[in-house]
Amino acid sequence: MTIHSELAAYRIQTIAAQQQQTLIPKQDDQDDQNVDADQNVDADTDLEKGIQKNTQDEPTHQEVPLQEQPKLPYILAGDWNLQPDSPQYQMMTTGILPQDDPGFPTPKHGTSFRIRTEPMRSAYAQNGEPDFTNYAGGNVNNDNEPFIGTLDYIFCSKEWKINSVKPILHRDDERTNGPFPNAQEPSDHVLISADLEIS
Repeated sequence: MTIHSELAAYRIQTIAAQQQQTLIPKQDDQDDQNVDADQNVDADTDLEKGIQKNTQDEPTHQEVPLQEQPKLPYILAGDWNLQPDSPQYQMMTTGILPQDDPGFPTPKHGTSFRIRTEPMRSAYAQNGEPDFTNYAGGNVNNDNEPFIGTLDYIFCSKEWKINSVKPILHRDDERTNGPFPNAQEPSDHVLISADLEIS
């Protein structure tokens, strides 16, 4: 679960960084449009002579860590199957997971796990995560207890201002009437939502 959570966050943050780059004019674009005609002639001459420029000889820039790259504002929401007191939730919201934590993945195939993502905010966390977002009944034989807990989140980047979130009933509220699905709730997950704006 730790690896899957990190991969999902890494993917959306990478897309946000890539899209941000498309909005930044490339340096020397104007210079590229005004390339001296002599350079074009030299390039043609090189090709005629069979000389290929080795791009590996060109200086390379050290990759900027994803956490430090500018990004478009993004939102990552859904059923994460992790609870607020889990190490995976800690990783998603703080960007930290100690290596001695039981949830830290063990090295495999000579590769060690590392967190590459920046921390995100949970929209509900500012007033405390809901008491539950999932209230699932037991299996068809009813030989195990229903599950009730918080598994769903709206994670967002720092650019978003969280105005409000949809209130979620507490499990002890008589209106909860779980487990779900039932006549009132078509899914075992309740609807969560947030009113956000770019700050």
